[in-house]
Amino acid sequence: MNVKSDNTQTGLDRFNALLTWWGVPSGINFGTIEGPTKHSQLLASDLCQAFNEASSCQIKTLFATNERLACSLQDILRSRQPHELTAAQSNLVTGLLESIAAQTKTWADLTQKVHGCCATMVRETAEEAAKQVGSAAPAAPARSEAERPAGKETGKRATQG
Repeated sequence: MNVKSDNTQTGLDRFNALLTWWGVPSGINFGTIEGPTKHSQLLASDLCQAFNEASSCQIKTLFATNERLACSLQDILRSRQPHELTAAQSNLVTGLLESIAAQTKTWADLTQKVHGCCATMVRETAEEAAKQVGSAAPAAPARSEAERPAGKETGKRATQG
């Protein structure tokens, strides 16, 4: 992995030298690329892990549902009395509803994990952007009403006059 990072650094150094030769004042800083790239890699890793967990839960649910449906269908075929048939059908429907509930829970959990990963990414990006904006230009202090220029009355004063 160091070889790839070194190659990237060498390539960026060459690109910066070329930009400097052309007279472009600011070249690419390796740190400005590395930070967002690491954030993207972490996001992709977290999302892959969440999707893998969700798919394994879906597969487990599918296998359990298939087994239960096979048993329920055998019970339907074996039933001799109406109450046995009704019980087997109820067991079949119960199995399907439990499967749907388990799959819905898996999807809800996946949605929460994806939301959490993306919210974290957005929050970190916003914090970095705020730091960059804060370091680039200091924020102007808010003026009180007494410091506002004369002649620019607002709200009720302008309409009452």
